[in-house]
Amino acid sequence: MRHLMGVIGLAAYLLIPVGAASQAPESSTNPAMLISPTVEATWFATGRGGVDHLDLLVLWRGTPGWFMEPGGSSGGRSGRSGAPRTSWVTRGTLRLTVEFHSEKRVAAIQGQLLDLADHNVVLVDDVDAPTGPRVTKMLTVARAMPGSAGQIGLVLRESPEIMSFLRCDATRPDGRGQAYLSRLCLQNIGIVK
Repeated sequence: MRHLMGVIGLAAYLLIPVGAASQAPESSTNPAMLISPTVEATWFATGRGGVDHLDLLVLWRGTPGWFMEPGGSSGGRSGRSGAPRTSWVTRGTLRLTVEFHSEKRVAAIQGQLLDLADHNVVLVDDVDAPTGPRVTKMLTVARAMPGSAGQIGLVLRESPEIMSFLRCDATRPDGRGQAYLSRLCLQNIGIVK
């Protein structure tokens, strides 16, 4: 019963009108960006007075190279002014979803409703585990971005906790794709740990 009430509450918060995907979003949403050997990021930002402000950043972490598994990949987003914004990423058989309502400061990550309050970063671990993704922590970082929303690495490297979560030095046991994985943190954050 409790699960049913959660689903009903989620639907009430995040109901998206038909056709929302075809209307212009109120701000930028990045479906996904590979950040480190273990993490892919999804974020929502809003431009205010010529400065991009980070509304929500979701960091999806799995085993090294989890996003390279066979089966193809895709992603997308939808949303409009005053309505929830949605972003999804598919990696093989794994589908990661975020629904975000900026005015209410609530998000649903993999269907789990979160009251964000002042938090604007959500850490999600074990995305490729048999038990599925799980939200492990919410954090707050500076909202005004020191560059465009596409320069998310500038925000990430300011937080020691986020940098630890990224596991920039992680390697695959089989070594497959390791040269590519080793460059991700340097390319996207500007540093290697």
